[in-house]
Amino acid sequence: MAAHPNHHALPECQKLIDAIRAGGFVCLVPQVIEPSWGGPASLLAGFPLNVSFTGLQSHIRQRPRLVVASYWFDPTTYREDGDVRAMSYRPNPPTAYRVELIYWKKKGQWEGRKYRADQPLLAANGSELQRFIVQLTQCGISPEEPTRAMTRESTASAGVFVFESEPTVACI
Repeated sequence: MAAHPNHHALPECQKLIDAIRAGGFVCLVPQVIEPSWGGPASLLAGFPLNVSFTGLQSHIRQRPRLVVASYWFDPTTYREDGDVRAMSYRPNPPTAYRVELIYWKKKGQWEGRKYRADQPLLAANGSELQRFIVQLTQCGISPEEPTRAMTRESTASAGVFVFESEPTVACI
């Protein structure tokens, strides 16, 4: 698996399209909430700002375009107890889709799931946030999931990793 990180700009679009067409995927690694931001950020520190899934959208007689489904943290859903810290992520505008992230304190492990209404679509877990996000998002966009065109602005807080081989987990 070859990964090409670029934390400053969206790589050439054709390279991204070619990677997805060849069975690879594009991962947008999010910026993490920092406690130094003040206010509620100190409580939410360590969680990503967003979780984004990428894919291709094809139209008849048009070149495929890169699309993204982004889910943004919802601080009203944050909860914490002795075992876990958890928060939901929702698209803007809201849809039936959501992402749930849980951090297990004692195990030092992340767990995430993407849902459509109450139906789980995919799940992943891992101890290191960046690798966990790669695993969570590698299956890309669900068939009926609302998307928008991927632009530099849609990746502003993300590092872009292009994986040129097949995902390492089974995608539903």
